[in-house]
Amino acid sequence: MTKDPRPRPQRRMLTVNQIADADQVSSRTVRRWIASGRLPCHRLGPLIRVSDEDHEAFLAQHRRR
Repeated sequence: MTKDPRPRPQRRMLTVNQIADADQVSSRTVRRWIASGRLPCHRLGPLIRVSDEDHEAFLAQHRRR
């Protein structure tokens, strides 16, 4: 099997604290969003990470018009 020569797009993975800082909310609020299923996350053992794409989609979905 040969490797695919095309480079994979690099996903940026954010921590709960990074999202809290960016959105100016507490980390507890971010954890509530994750627990309720409103903000998708990746669990890597004890670590919780949110892709930059999922965070952007969450913000777009909850934008006030």
